[in-house]
Amino acid sequence: MIRSADAMSARISGLPDRVTQDELADHWRLSTRTLERWRANRTGPAWMKLEGRVLYRAEDILAFEETQMRHAESSS
Repeated sequence: MIRSADAMSARISGLPDRVTQDELADHWRLSTRTLERWRANRTGPAWMKLEGRVLYRAEDILAFEETQMRHAESSS
């Protein structure tokens, strides 16, 4: 089976392929309520619901983290 580069990056980061809301909240040190609000506002990472459980794919978490990167602007 061929794995995507994102999936391989996720394995390197130590995240399992899929994480629950509680696991992601612990990983990012956020409240689960924050993740719920992000889902309602469609501002957080992509998620899925399987058999009533909210799950996040590791590659979606990493992609979201990349969009949140900020770089200091140099002052001239």
